[in-house]
Amino acid sequence: MYLMIVEDEKFIRDGILYLLSEVPGITEIDTACDGEDAWSMITDSRRFPDIVLTDIRMPGMDGLELSHKIREHSAASKIIFISGYEDFAYAKKAISLGASGYVTKPVAQDELLELINRVMIQIRKEEQFDRQQEISCFHEKQSDALLGDILSQIRDNPGGVSLKALSESWGVSPSYISILFKDKTGHNFKDYLLDCRMKRAKELLAAGSQAAEICENLGYSDYDYFSKSYKKYYGESPAEYRKRIHL
Repeated sequence: MYLMIVEDEKFIRDGILYLLSEVPGITEIDTACDGEDAWSMITDSRRFPDIVLTDIRMPGMDGLELSHKIREHSAASKIIFISGYEDFAYAKKAISLGASGYVTKPVAQDELLELINRVMIQIRKEEQFDRQQEISCFHEKQSDALLGDILSQIRDNPGGVSLKALSESWGVSPSYISILFKDKTGHNFKDYLLDCRMKRAKELLAAGSQAAEICENLGYSDYDYFSKSYKKYYGESPAEYRKRIHL
């Protein structure tokens, strides 16, 4: 993680640098002598530290102003304040504005290390959550694409659609497709596919298509099986339908 120490008193700044330089997980540390110096470093590098450890009272740009500037551009950076006992009210205000904590001068090493480690754990948890959200978003987009492909295939060629072919094409299980389809459309996949096939069958029958053409178009192996399915769905056989509409 990238940490920045902002402190106008050199011996304090150097002492903190020495203490934190060996902390596991901190891979880079920059130091700045005041808020203006820190802000210049941030804007020049176009990179915000994961953790900013800053004194509250400094000449020029103080820690609160620096914190405000950082927050305008980065919600992810964690800010820890260093304050004297007389600045306790400022520290409380800083925490209410989103700081991750504070330590008082003289800085107790154990207290600072504990706080830094706690903040690092928080950052890791947030990064893990962000990755999970990203993965979830990816799966959501992928599932939308899969559903769109299913509906498109059923619309264009209902006889050529099957759970097996879809699962092989998309690299997911047939049960995943069934659950996804039900969740997204409110219909069972097989019922929806049958509905579309039967509607296409009626169109083909009305257009005078031959039995072999209908079976080929709708994915049925033989006409007798198709005829039984059609009668079960509509309550009349294909022949009865043709006769009724005078074909």
